[in-house]
Amino acid sequence: MIKTYSQFVPGYYYTLSGEKVKGWIRHDFSAKFGSGGDNTIKFKSSSEEKKKKFNSKEICCFVIGKDSFAVVRNFEMNAFAYYDEDFAKVISAGKLVLYEHFSTVPSGSAYGGTYDISNYLISKNGGQVRKIKRGNFKELMSELVSDNAELVNKINNKEIKFDQIVELVNIYNTWAVKDK
Repeated sequence: MIKTYSQFVPGYYYTLSGEKVKGWIRHDFSAKFGSGGDNTIKFKSSSEEKKKKFNSKEICCFVIGKDSFAVVRNFEMNAFAYYDEDFAKVISAGKLVLYEHFSTVPSGSAYGGTYDISNYLISKNGGQVRKIKRGNFKELMSELVSDNAELVNKINNKEIKFDQIVELVNIYNTWAVKDK
């Protein structure tokens, strides 16, 4: 389920130079593919102030409540949707970083309309960001956690499945820290 912030809520963002700016943030997303991404925020330092809009080229990250959003670069959703950069929610951080990317896509109905979707993205050691889904879970996760034979075995034996991706990433990241 997509947790969105369609109303202004307390939060903060960081400028590209690292300055923390507190205020009220609303997270918006829609299909705008490419430069600047699908995700933006609207920001007000007070309820009376006029709102400002920021994208991933203008700020480096933002926090709403307990949720952190970072800029993710050079990733593909499908054959038609490649992103130079966009914001994504950080789900788990460590040797593996798991993100959730939000977008709005056309419904495909003759009557028009759209619906909200989210996809998982993952990277290892700051490397290539890749979309992870049910169809590539076994192969991709086995590759990413190949230095932990026990986890690879559990993935291959279907003891750990796609629905447990957050748990898997957390287990791996905990193991990677202890292993050092």
